[in-house]
Amino acid sequence: MIPLAVAGARPLSFVDASGYLHDVDGTRLEWWILGDDQWHAPAVTPSLRQTAVEHSPVIETSIRVPGGDVVWRVGAAVDGVVLECENRAAIPVAVGLALVDHRGDVRDLEVFPVTHGTTWRRALHDYTNRNVVELAAVTRGWHTLAARGATIVMNDPTTDDALAVARVSLLLHQGALLAAGKKADRAIAGAVANALEYLGYEDEASDLRSVCKLKPQRKGLPVVAAPSAEWSHDALTLFADPARAAATVKAIRDSVVDDSASGKTIDIAPGFADSWRGASIDITDLPTNHGNLSFAIRWHGDKPALLWDAPAPITARAIDSTFSSSDSKGEVLLTT
Repeated sequence: MIPLAVAGARPLSFVDASGYLHDVDGTRLEWWILGDDQWHAPAVTPSLRQTAVEHSPVIETSIRVPGGDVVWRVGAAVDGVVLECENRAAIPVAVGLALVDHRGDVRDLEVFPVTHGTTWRRALHDYTNRNVVELAAVTRGWHTLAARGATIVMNDPTTDDALAVARVSLLLHQGALLAAGKKADRAIAGAVANALEYLGYEDEASDLRSVCKLKPQRKGLPVVAAPSAEWSHDALTLFADPARAAATVKAIRDSVVDDSASGKTIDIAPGFADSWRGASIDITDLPTNHGNLSFAIRWHGDKPALLWDAPAPITARAIDSTFSSSDSKGEVLLTT
């Protein structure tokens, strides 16, 4: 399940593959849709689809009813969990909210009309008409947080999307790990701290090391250990599994920089592959063992141009086995 929380805080609830919300007390909130034919329960509806909205932990679950789709969204704001039901169908529907206890018994059921083309919005456990923040604003808030730290743009949609989600997932899960403190899974806490360090979130990584009693308790690279999980491109997997998010950050970072050599040399784009050809690459303020690195790859026909601002001598062996430089800044048209 995917936690719903604001950055740096413990989860307020968890959302499952049906869009149902699970509280720590064992209760869950199910949503059902009444069309003009019958009740539609997402857990048993073949048309169910789920996605993360714009790389954020706002989780959208859609089902089809006669006349079109009904979309259910959930996310965490400062004031609590926000619920949205958008009726994209050509008919009016009703959303039923059922509070189910740990035995599976329905403790409470409330039904609300949602006319065609409108969005019903409420706060969890408070279904009055008070003002509630739109989940679009929650998504924008996560984008603002994700804009901090190092920039890695590969201009490959699959890779860039995976990194965007993994970055937000680390910030999302950091709060739960901080809340667990010494009881947090040390392997996961360490992997998340490492990945945050790789992306330049030094304060967040330091907080994890301190609160979760990770050793050594120090800032900066090199990190203590590499994550052991496999990396993933799937957004829902990355939000549900912080170890996967950490491994994804590590894998993408390893493709653009190798600072593991004993000397003070940084290897740029060690994972360079033919699939990269023609695509501009932009790396800004990426932490390395020797300081922050920025570089870009541009293309002049079939020849790559490398521009760099580095804290140490560089090589570009994977791009051009003949190139190396001890200049801290420069640009060069490579021969490969």
